[in-house]
Amino acid sequence: MAKKHSHSETEAHEEEVQKGDFEALLDHVKENPLLYTVGAVFIVVCALAGVFYRLYSDGVARERTAEYARALDIEDPIEQSESLAKLALGNSALSAETLYLSGEMAFRGADVAKAEAAFARLRADFPDYEFTPDAIEGLGYIEESAGNYVDAIAKYQEILDKFPDSFAGRRQSFNIGRSQEQAGEVQAAIDAYRDQLTTFPGSNVARRAQAALDRLRESNNELFSGIGTTDTEVLSTLESVLESVKLDAAEGSAEDSAAPEDEATPSEPVDAEPEAAEATDAAEVSDAEEATDAAEVSDAEEAETEAP
Repeated sequence: MAKKHSHSETEAHEEEVQKGDFEALLDHVKENPLLYTVGAVFIVVCALAGVFYRLYSDGVARERTAEYARALDIEDPIEQSESLAKLALGNSALSAETLYLSGEMAFRGADVAKAEAAFARLRADFPDYEFTPDAIEGLGYIEESAGNYVDAIAKYQEILDKFPDSFAGRRQSFNIGRSQEQAGEVQAAIDAYRDQLTTFPGSNVARRAQAALDRLRESNNELFSGIGTTDTEVLSTLESVLESVKLDAAEGSAEDSAAPEDEATPSEPVDAEPEAAEATDAAEVSDAEEATDAAEVSDAEEAETEAP
């Protein structure tokens, strides 16, 4: 029959095993001191390298921020574009911002090649950046200026397809219409301009689209013959609806804020006038009654005096 080990015997056995493992490790260190020394040095070096890298990265970031601020102070657009382009390195948010601004400054300075290069890189490397739609729009402008209307329309359509809810996306129907008009596609341009009226109603770009429609109506009235409502009426109706919504919201807010004041408002003066009139009438009746009584008393006294 197997003998059952007690709890104390089990703990003693585990301590002997642990002690044996520790002693074995010490023996291994004594036998291989160089190996363990190199390992310890390697760990320390890695830790120090991590600290120095973080310090270096922080220093580089601070220096790049200072250079960015200095570049923004440059007045000449071409010089500013070149300074910003030097900072557009890596994949940081600052890189995307400096790259976009570099393209904008180059475009303003009429350096089309640099502007196109900056916008194209932003489009490829930073597709989710908030101003990437504007950069693609810049590429469209460059194509349109060169007379490449098909390529320009493709760029504008790309913004509509990929960034429909962006601010740039809401004005691309006008850009498409303008390019189509210049390409001689008048009917397509009319359709695009009319789309712009409903895409961004009440905006400056919608008014520009309306002006383009009015101009095209004068020279191509036959293309508008199937349209029952004039474009001016469409825009006016949309603006009226927007104004009505704003007024309703304002009135609702005013009523909500005025409700407690109405409850605490005292009676209006109009309500007090009948009360004052009634009081006056009562006073006059009272005076008349008193005068009548006094006259009667006086007559009675005189009658008594005259009686024999």
